Amino acid sequence: ITALGSQAVFLIASGYCGCGQETLVIIFLTLGIGLSGIQYAGFVVNYLDIAPTFAGTILGIGNTISCIAGIIGPLLVGQLTPTGSQQEWQLVFWITGGVLLAGTTIFCLFAKGEVQPWALSDSVDDDENCELEKKTLNAARNSP
Repeated sequence: ITALGSQAVFLIASGYCGCGQETLVIIFLTLGIGLSGIQYAGFVVNYLDIAPTFAGTILGIGNTISCIAGIIGPLLVGQLTPTGSQQEWQLVFWITGGVLLAGTTIFCLFAKGEVQPWALSDSVDDDENCELEKKTLNAARNSP
């Protein structure tokens, strides 16, 4: 809540700064983006909580999906700010803040901290795993 909520508040507040308040806008944006770093102690490490074995895979999938915002965002901003007026930018910041708060709400309502049943796999016996690694290494050494 602190990370994404504060980022939303500072983004929205920066939209209400007037001309000549560039320093205040920079302060708000810096605080918003700076405080968003707190998220790494929350939802980013949650991948390890729910599926330690698959955390890397899930993180990769999550980051891939989240990159969609990096593609759609600039296109949407271009459509929403044809003249670059303060009101247009306020709308952009409100939408961004709404997305951040919606994500925070969904995470708070549905996130778990326990290993999920689907993440518990019938793991291969350690002896079989070691034997497979030895065969792989030997094959790699013997290849030309």
